[in-house]
Amino acid sequence: MLTPDELRAFPWSALNWLIVNEGEIQDLLRAFGAESASGDASVLIKELYAAEGFDKNVKVVCTLGAEGVMWAIDGQGIEVGKLPAGKLEKGVKDTTGAGDCFLGYLTAGLMRGESLEEALQNCLAVCHLGYTTAQELMTRHVPSVSKTKVQWIVCLP
Repeated sequence: MLTPDELRAFPWSALNWLIVNEGEIQDLLRAFGAESASGDASVLIKELYAAEGFDKNVKVVCTLGAEGVMWAIDGQGIEVGKLPAGKLEKGVKDTTGAGDCFLGYLTAGLMRGESLEEALQNCLAVCHLGYTTAQELMTRHVPSVSKTKVQWIVCLP
């Protein structure tokens, strides 16, 4: 993570997408002098858009771990979308590589012309197919998009 000074000096207007987790969005708010007491990601996103220095044209995606993902692309955080994560039968043992996989699927989906919601569904599905240990991550192949689309239907809570 960049220092608070670096975050304030960052050229936010040059950024199209910001993908963060809840802890990172709170760090950003602190850097902008707008620390939040809220644990609600939708509130955090709205506060980020309201923070002086943050560009309102940046689309925000906030991963929520076992709770799924939330996003806002309207420049105000008024229209916030949310998708739930699937329940893992064996539980999570190691999240190594999960963020990289999530970002890869999001980028690929958007580049294929998928809607944001469809791309995020695939991200959540591939994370659900996921890997319960780092060893499994290193020995398994990243699943195809067609497999993740089937998994999305199966993994809904």
